[in-house]
Amino acid sequence: MKSLDTNITLRLLLRDVPEQLEKVLNLIDSSKSNSLILEDAVLFESVWILSGKMYKFDRQLIAKLLFGLTSIPQIICNKAMLEKAIPLYVSHKKISFVDACLTAYAELNNAVPLLTFDRKLAETAPKIVTEL
Repeated sequence: MKSLDTNITLRLLLRDVPEQLEKVLNLIDSSKSNSLILEDAVLFESVWILSGKMYKFDRQLIAKLLFGLTSIPQIICNKAMLEKAIPLYVSHKKISFVDACLTAYAELNNAVPLLTFDRKLAETAPKIVTEL
């Protein structure tokens, strides 16, 4: 197995550097199913970059791009977390992607409530998150 870094992931999502995109596509095409690991930290950084000053992608587009990654057979990622976190992230503009993921982790790991001082987060998912 091989792990993918954020810059590899961004080239795939943005398709903005043709020679690097070609290398990424060749890597994917030559890889077996479930052989490329996409860690959660890479997803966090990718969303931060895509939503930041340079690209300013909206949450719906980011969701579409992330779900696209989960459909690539060669890529292993935390699909269960993404399936819970992405809709929360898209529907609640006041929380970050990381907070949406933390909420998903808490629910998936039966580690609720997720305790926080973040009132916005607690209001977003009151069955899962509790303000301390």
